[in-house]
Amino acid sequence: MWPVMSYQNPIILPRIKVDYFTSFLDWYTFAIWLKGQSKLDNSEYTRTQLQKGLHAYNNNSYDEAYSILLPLAESGNAKAQNIIGEFYDNGLVVAEDLALAISWYEKSYKQGNFYAKAALANIYSGECGNIVDKEVSENYAKEVIELFSTDKYETDSEALGWLGCLRSSGIGCTKDLALAETHFKKSIKYGDN
Repeated sequence: MWPVMSYQNPIILPRIKVDYFTSFLDWYTFAIWLKGQSKLDNSEYTRTQLQKGLHAYNNNSYDEAYSILLPLAESGNAKAQNIIGEFYDNGLVVAEDLALAISWYEKSYKQGNFYAKAALANIYSGECGNIVDKEVSENYAKEVIELFSTDKYETDSEALGWLGCLRSSGIGCTKDLALAETHFKKSIKYGDN
């Protein structure tokens, strides 16, 4: 008599005749379940690491933030990719490199991160002496302004900051300094310094 695990009954049951195929399926089912559990744990680990990295970044501990966020970005985390783009865009801890910044921002944007798209609109606008592609910049900025102007983002400090930036420079919209100032004030009110 051999003990055989059954996913229908988790108790190890004795069987008189060993059915190797059923036994294989039982173990295979267990292996799939176990793999799913590790993914859940991994996503919790990712959330925890992302929070640590954001905390370090927000407290100007850029070396620590970079070392935490880079592996997350390389594994495909859109928020981490956006922040790694900021590291290269602003020369924080690493040498300023617009090509790498654009690469990270685009990876992040392709996963739906519109903050990355706002950064790309700013880079392509030429406003900061960056690469100039006005058409791409205008298209990106229009989409960002449309999205960030919705109720969903009315208390999002980062979105409000980007709206202020785009409105003050006239990228993708009519230049409006009064409205830009309103967005900047709201951004500060809701937490973006």
